[in-house]
Amino acid sequence: MGDFVIVTFEGDDLLASFIKFCQSKDPFAQWFIKEVKEVHGMDMSQPLTGPMPELVVDSY
Repeated sequence: MGDFVIVTFEGDDLLASFIKFCQSKDPFAQWFIKEVKEVHGMDMSQPLTGPMPELVVDSY
């Protein structure tokens, strides 16, 4: 089995939070965005090409 990555974002306005994170100049955000592009080929600095994923199951 290869590598497996799960990243979760939580908040009241997930889309706005995701956009703000992706545009952030914070050193951690910049590092994370760079790593995602290198590992997964996803450029988080570009606009989303589809809808955000929806919550299907909540384990609370």
